[in-house]
Amino acid sequence: ITMSKNTDLSRSIKDASLIPYAATPDERQLNDEILRHADLAVRGVLSFFYNGNQEFDVGRDPVDWKKVEVLCSGEIQCFYFRMQFIHQLAVVYMHTRDTQYAAAARDYLDSFMATYPANLPESGVCLKPDVLTLGIRIASWTSALPMLVDDPAFDESFLARIVEHLR
Repeated sequence: ITMSKNTDLSRSIKDASLIPYAATPDERQLNDEILRHADLAVRGVLSFFYNGNQEFDVGRDPVDWKKVEVLCSGEIQCFYFRMQFIHQLAVVYMHTRDTQYAAAARDYLDSFMATYPANLPESGVCLKPDVLTLGIRIASWTSALPMLVDDPAFDESFLARIVEHLR
């Protein structure tokens, strides 16, 4: 089923964006480092800089979030669960309109919500007990959504799942 992108939820998400560049791409946002992180994420490798470059292969089909729980220390685990790579994928998608970036963002969001339902009692070191990680994850998701809602991967039912998860 293909849904129109002019429906209420996707329009509301775009209208609610507090980030002006979500509506109008600014070339200054896209740099080699963001592109590198996004390209790695498309391949199932999450990366960030913390005491040097950190890269962790979690896959994409399916994403193995439990691997992050088991193999990463508390602080490193928090960086992965903050999910700032979602925003990086969204920025690259917004500038290139290359659907592989939106598809990767959807895969990560979908698998995260399936692995860690919003009503699940505290699971994992940095999922619910760490307010900083939770806040950054919510900011990453909500700042990325206005840049992604035009892609068919972000249909109304998927957007509704995200909104429900964030409640």
